[in-house]
Amino acid sequence: MEITTYLSAEMGAATGTQVSVPENPYNRLAQQLAEKEDNLEEREEALALMVQEQGQESESILNLIFVFMVGLFVMIASNFYLDFKARKSYA
Repeated sequence: MEITTYLSAEMGAATGTQVSVPENPYNRLAQQLAEKEDNLEEREEALALMVQEQGQESESILNLIFVFMVGLFVMIASNFYLDFKARKSYA
């Protein structure tokens, strides 16, 4: 008896037989869940890339605002200097 069980197991392994579970609601749900997880991971990667691009874009906008603020400060300071110099020459 043990010999026949052993031989049948060995014969099945040698021929490459495969055992599968028939489709039922539980393994179908597991497959759908795995597909949704893969989809969510792809969407998460796309979202992370989009957030990174937005961060770079906002950084460049902040740099541009800073340059304009410095330029405005220089123009205001030169205006005060030139006003002071003009009042000194008229007085």
